[in-house]
Amino acid sequence: MAEYLFGDLELPDLEKKQFRFISQESIKRKGYRFKGIRPRLSKKETLKRRIRRRKMAEKIGSHDPADNERFPFHQNDLKYHHLKPKIKENSSAVIFFLMDVSGSMSQERKYLARSFFFLLYQFLNHKYDKVEVVFISHSTDAERVTEDDFFKVGTHGGTIISSCLDLELNIIEKEFHPNSWNIYTFYCGDGENWTSDNEMCIELFKKIKKVNQLTGYCEINEHYSGMVDDTTEAIAPDGSPWPSFSAWKNEEMDNLWSKLDPICDNKFKKAMVGDTNHIWKAFKSLFGGKNNE
Repeated sequence: MAEYLFGDLELPDLEKKQFRFISQESIKRKGYRFKGIRPRLSKKETLKRRIRRRKMAEKIGSHDPADNERFPFHQNDLKYHHLKPKIKENSSAVIFFLMDVSGSMSQERKYLARSFFFLLYQFLNHKYDKVEVVFISHSTDAERVTEDDFFKVGTHGGTIISSCLDLELNIIEKEFHPNSWNIYTFYCGDGENWTSDNEMCIELFKKIKKVNQLTGYCEINEHYSGMVDDTTEAIAPDGSPWPSFSAWKNEEMDNLWSKLDPICDNKFKKAMVGDTNHIWKAFKSLFGGKNNE
């Protein structure tokens, strides 16, 4: 199912991280040798060499098959497995899930946010051999939480988005240096924020973008009406199609959405979700792929 869903989607090119990219050694058989330790003795190959030597002896007359004298193994019959160490390279990534749990995040909004994060988690697990996930919830203060708390704890308090961005940067500095890790960040909330905090958010998002492979900003707004389904475009009141997820703006929203426009590129992407029909569309707008029109 994961291959069917995610096969055409893309991740930014991985950078080979100098410490975490190489995983543990594995041992692989590669041919045979005539010298080795007894546990690596290949009984099958040794027996085959003895049989060939016996037939050759019979052919040249040095051994009579009718003779009851035994035909012993010789040192030259012994063959040993040759084992060669193999370094298996795999990609290591850390993904930061940041979610607004302030009082304005209703049960419906939280359901959309958590559905988006669940799909995202499955996608990254499918693409990477090893994934570490850091869950951060925030209202006016940010807290690193467990997976269980991230998906279950209720809403409370006001909203200061910069609190979770600052906490992430502190965690990166202490635990996940960019030289060693492929880092991804995904924020999901309703976009409501203290106006005085917006400029700080922009600066922190810039710092996060600099050390990340990809940063995604997903905004939950039940008034958003983007694409209805895979084939039909929603029509705006003036008769024109609604813009795409990445370009859509709502004048009634807090201005953080539009202020993020200058830093949007292939490393920083935005998406909007209004209901469950939009989750897959928003997801594809972040990761692209041949089926993302």
